[in-house]
Amino acid sequence: MRKGFTLVELVVVIAIIAILAAVIAPNAFKSIEKARISATVSHLNAMKTATMQYYTDVSVWPQNGTTTANNELLTNVQSYATWDGPYIDKWPAAGQWPGSVYNLRNAADQNWNAAAGGDLARYIELTSVPVAAARKIDIAMDGVQNATSGAVRYDDTAATPTVYYLISTDVSVN
Repeated sequence: MRKGFTLVELVVVIAIIAILAAVIAPNAFKSIEKARISATVSHLNAMKTATMQYYTDVSVWPQNGTTTANNELLTNVQSYATWDGPYIDKWPAAGQWPGSVYNLRNAADQNWNAAAGGDLARYIELTSVPVAAARKIDIAMDGVQNATSGAVRYDDTAATPTVYYLISTDVSVN
C-alpha cells in the first residue's frame, strides 16, 4: 500500500486549483466593484430624495452638509416649524473607496451650464473615487458616460476624482 502522493499528482492538483483561481478571482473582484457602484448609486439617490423632501417641507434648501451632527437632513438645526425629518436615517460617513466622503453642497462653485459661470446649485460631492468607478457611476445614473454633462460630473483625467451629482440648479443643465 502506497503512502502519500506522487509529484505528478501534486502538480496536477495545483494546476487545477490555479486554473480555478484564475477563472474565479476576476469574477469575484468584478462583483465587489459592482456592489460598490450599486451602493454608491443607492446612497446618492437616497441623499437626493432626502434633500428634495427637506425642500418640500421647509421651502429652503439645506446648507452645506457633511458628516457632522449639524446636518440639516438629520436634525432641525434651523428650528423650522414645518421640518418633518430626519430625512435620511444616517449620513453615509464614508464612500465605498478609501478616503471617499459624501458632502452636500449648496454653492455656486460648479459650472453646470457651459454658457454660464459658477451656477448656484445643490449637489452631492463624493471625494476620492477611482476614475473607472466614476465612469460606471456616470453610466448608471446618466445612462451615458460623459464627465462634463448630465447630472454626474467628474474630472476623468484624475486618478481619483471627486464625483458631483446634481440635485437642483437655478440654470438649465447642459
